Amino acid sequence: MGVTSVKGRNMPQRIPRRGSVYYIRRVIPMDLREAMGCIEKCKSLKTKDYKEAQRLYRLADVKFDLQFERMRLALKNAAPSTPAATVRTDAISQADLDRQVLHDLEGSEFFAALYASEDENGLPYDSWLAERERIEALEIAAALAEHRRNASVSLLGLFDQYASEIGVRVATARQWRGHILHLVDFLGHDNALAIKPAILRKWRDHLAKELMPNGQARKAKTINGSYLAAVKVLLSWAVDRDIIQDDPSAGLKPLRREKETVLRDRNLTLAEQQTILKATLQEPSARLGYYKASARRWVPWLCAYTGARVSEITQARKQDVAEIEGVWTLRITPEAGDIKTNKARLVPLHPHLIEQGFLAFVAQSNGPLFYQPRGNLRPEARPPYKIVANRLADWVREIGVTEVPQPNHSWRHTFKSLSRTVGMEEAAADYIQGHAPANDSRAYGSHSIGLLAEQIAKLPAFQTE
Repeated sequence: MGVTSVKGRNMPQRIPRRGSVYYIRRVIPMDLREAMGCIEKCKSLKTKDYKEAQRLYRLADVKFDLQFERMRLALKNAAPSTPAATVRTDAISQADLDRQVLHDLEGSEFFAALYASEDENGLPYDSWLAERERIEALEIAAALAEHRRNASVSLLGLFDQYASEIGVRVATARQWRGHILHLVDFLGHDNALAIKPAILRKWRDHLAKELMPNGQARKAKTINGSYLAAVKVLLSWAVDRDIIQDDPSAGLKPLRREKETVLRDRNLTLAEQQTILKATLQEPSARLGYYKASARRWVPWLCAYTGARVSEITQARKQDVAEIEGVWTLRITPEAGDIKTNKARLVPLHPHLIEQGFLAFVAQSNGPLFYQPRGNLRPEARPPYKIVANRLADWVREIGVTEVPQPNHSWRHTFKSLSRTVGMEEAAADYIQGHAPANDSRAYGSHSIGLLAEQIAKLPAFQTE
């Protein structure tokens, strides 16, 4: 293999990699192979960046030279305690080099400990070799200091790596990446290695004071459980993977606020239900467009009779509506879009939906029922079915339902309350809504379509008057 000289020390033209991570491979000198029990040594450089790998390669290369020199000294003297001394010297070297900074190199305990571990075990220390090792150790520390000055780990790149490796849900990844981007904008840089605990505390407090685009302040629950959680999980993962050394968020405390005042239930009142459902039956404006009109006509009814999350409905496709075992069902599936539980479920359609002509609407549709399919979206782009859900909430407020904070989500609370009122089986109601089972035993087995249809049919038809 050809080599290129870099600052007086040979480096390979191409640094080897395992997967995408670079590593160094050193052939053991012939005179040391028997003692070391191998013909080569490999060590991961723990980086995927080629420029960083060049600096780290030189550092590791010099460390191998020092290790070989110490081994030769040990073999030459053949002292019984030599192996322990050599091992201890290696440990001292590694630990101290990781703390080394240029301004105190000459007075570092590294050199004193290095010499002491050799001398106290009776190993003759040639003055020329000692001077050579001192100079090479200075080179190591200088290379390490240079690396640390120039080192940078992109926060956004780190998150993308984390999301890909862990397999984070698409919606969670999109949301959390937005939080990381907010932190990057606040910091004014994208370097995870330059983050200090104090700046994270300032960011936390800034989140509490900053108003969102809708003019509202963030809730403490959102800041703690979403923004801070995203950063803490990411940095902890990076430490665990040896990508960064310290976690600046380790001591970050959650934001504390008084419990918010709750003035009403999150259910829709009977009057609010009727206002929304009556509006769905009105003739839409010709300028509204097919998909918007379809969403206004059917999504509120589907939410009312399934208790599903609104985005689970707005992402529905023609192929998700099918007759199974004599029961017309809606398949809510991650294949269509994001599902919080990441598990598909079959929900029987209420007879009143079929009476209104929902199956005829599905039959004339192609692909997604409530949005126009688009081409490949950027990872950070909001999916179209989420946009439809948000626009529906805006429309509900426009028609006068303004006192409930989340009008779409309130159908879930309304469904749960009605399921109790009509005596729906709790396990069936949880399954229909995509809620986690109340205990481990309920996670076993499945729910028959027939039984679920019977439970859904217990709900009385919603009235618009």
